[in-house]
Amino acid sequence: MLNKRFVVSAMVLLAVLLTASAGIAAWEPSELIATPVTQQKAILTPSWTFDGTVYTYSYELHNTTYNVIDFFCLIMPSYINTAELFDHSNPGDFRYTRRPNNICDWTNFNVHGPGLGVGEKMIFSFKSYYIPDDVKDVKSNTEAGFLFGNMTYGPGPNIVPEPASCLALVAGLIGLVGMRRKRA
Repeated sequence: MLNKRFVVSAMVLLAVLLTASAGIAAWEPSELIATPVTQQKAILTPSWTFDGTVYTYSYELHNTTYNVIDFFCLIMPSYINTAELFDHSNPGDFRYTRRPNNICDWTNFNVHGPGLGVGEKMIFSFKSYYIPDDVKDVKSNTEAGFLFGNMTYGPGPNIVPEPASCLALVAGLIGLVGMRRKRA
């Protein structure tokens, strides 16, 4: 009877752990400040969702400056391999390019297009197996006459195991309990 309780408890605990991080979370917005410093600022609102398999990171850029924004980039910490970030969005005329040194870059490639106009908002996103970080460890930059930038939130240093690994763990636990049961 103890073995059966152990198996049920272990399975319930694993299910709780796997679904506990599901849902959506929002971090606090960041003000992107101009260099050299002016009164102008752009507002960046990062958030993430988890569908049970992968995380989707979204960055809503609100152009509160006096000029059009033609690029937006995120500089990831060295522990993030940008080659492992996938399904990048291409909002409007912006196109994603992965650059060296952990840079994710969206550039307006339409020379006749307006980019992100004054007062407009646009969402840039990508998917990843990296878990969200609670520390502002990603540098964000954009240009609207001046270079605007600040630190923001992003993926953390740990990678979430894919569902197959979790299933293998569960199968192993059940197998160990079965072996223990046969010996008793």
